[in-house]
Amino acid sequence: MALLLYLLPNLEELEYFWIGQRMHQIGLILERMVAGEKPFDQRPGLPRLCQAHIKLIHTAQGSFPLQRLRPFYQLPSMRVLKVQRAIGGFASDDQLPDNSSTIEHLEIVQSRMPNGCCELIAPCKNLKSFKYSHHDGSGLDIAAFSQSLGAKSNTLEELSVGYCRGESDVADSQSFGSLRDYTALKRLRLRMDNLGDTPGSPLVDILPSSLESLSISDTSGDEGKHKLLVAKLCDLVKASRVALPRFKLLDIEGDFQNPTLSSQERREGLRVYPGPSSLLLPWIYEITKETRTICLETGVSFTIRDIGIERQINNLPDYHPDNLPEYNPVALQQLQGEHLENVTFSLDNFLML
Repeated sequence: MALLLYLLPNLEELEYFWIGQRMHQIGLILERMVAGEKPFDQRPGLPRLCQAHIKLIHTAQGSFPLQRLRPFYQLPSMRVLKVQRAIGGFASDDQLPDNSSTIEHLEIVQSRMPNGCCELIAPCKNLKSFKYSHHDGSGLDIAAFSQSLGAKSNTLEELSVGYCRGESDVADSQSFGSLRDYTALKRLRLRMDNLGDTPGSPLVDILPSSLESLSISDTSGDEGKHKLLVAKLCDLVKASRVALPRFKLLDIEGDFQNPTLSSQERREGLRVYPGPSSLLLPWIYEITKETRTICLETGVSFTIRDIGIERQINNLPDYHPDNLPEYNPVALQQLQGEHLENVTFSLDNFLML
């Protein structure tokens, strides 16, 4: 593994599978790399690496240890970091200084971060996008994320915090709070129960004027709650002409799929999804009729999405060892290290050489 990383000085993107303790040496090698220890004492390791994507292989451990991310924050060219099934936080002696990393885009999916990802957010000096999906029965501490992200309100352009699609079965009515200070924010995705400051406050009063798109996830199956939300959305779109001059996209997402459809009707509905069709229950179109009309009048795109369908479209694959693609060890032998910029590999494939 050390040899492979050493022979790829021009590597810009790295994607690998974490398979528990069998990957222990990767962490050690990365630590030696950022410390400038052998074999990286004469030539820096991965000076051009700008994107890393770490995917979990299902193991008894069931999660990716967060402290293994520390070296990626210390690489000089890192911009994008994506991780699946991270858990916990850094130990006190592993904490990184605030505003010390060049990472601009963080995507932490199917994870459990009870402290609002503070250890991952604080070191980023120019964080532009943050996406987090929670996977745990204890509930999502949205207030902790609000506090952690507040320090990046002047740089953050995209923000998405919620549960993994279809897993929001925990009662959670915490408010993220006002986003007026997020002066660079363009794209926002929050749960219905987390959006808003107080029940009666207009949405336009808590959103920044820079906002271009709003996606509201995990909307309740309660038609009464939907009617309250729809009324707020109508007021928001009307006010957006002046208050949100760049606002052009509005999405709501919930459990709307019509369970009575035949297979043929479902196939026909999927052809036009997410456009209006019999694929979704009629009542959601009925109560959002005014919203759709106002959006058409103001030039705002309005879309209704179903949790189940979106999960099928966007769900992460199951990286189980039996499902991994076949790799050709001969092809790996032929890699030209001085010219290669992008490679996907597993440790087992490398050991086969």
